[in-house]
Amino acid sequence: MQCSAYIENGVVTNVIVGTMDNHVPCEDEVGIGWLYDGQTFTPPPTPPLTQDEQISQVNAERDQRIIAGFEFQAHRYQSRPQDLERMTATGLQAQAAIQAGTGQANNVRWHGEDRDFAWINADNNLVPMDAPTVLAFARTANQHVRAHTLAARLMKDDILAGHQVDAENDSRWPT
Repeated sequence: MQCSAYIENGVVTNVIVGTMDNHVPCEDEVGIGWLYDGQTFTPPPTPPLTQDEQISQVNAERDQRIIAGFEFQAHRYQSRPQDLERMTATGLQAQAAIQAGTGQANNVRWHGEDRDFAWINADNNLVPMDAPTVLAFARTANQHVRAHTLAARLMKDDILAGHQVDAENDSRWPT
């Protein structure tokens, strides 16, 4: 059955099933709040997100960008939460080896095992690392997280100041 819309100042204020003299024929999908320009019905503009919705988007985008990984010495590495925990723990182990004198540069057996220490990069390749390199690697991972956390904090400050923020805007995030 045909639907009809009542229009006031270019906005649908009522929709009925059937036809009436002062109503405009429309498709079933048209509803109250839709716009009408005299020829075409269009959905109403999407309302701006609330502060809480924007902050949730920023948090989700921050987490996604952190998990996406980072570059270190021409290799890309994963940085899921479990990866970051292992990087931190291994960085502490490397720091202890350096302090104990067993973690010198170019010594990839600093970790006390009978094989070279290596980290698996995002391409699933083993990348040998001495203790100073592991320490720099762990620091880079930490800087990756901190940079994204700070960028998110700045966006949240803008949101709390009343601004609309596009959480997916690459220019607001570290590279």
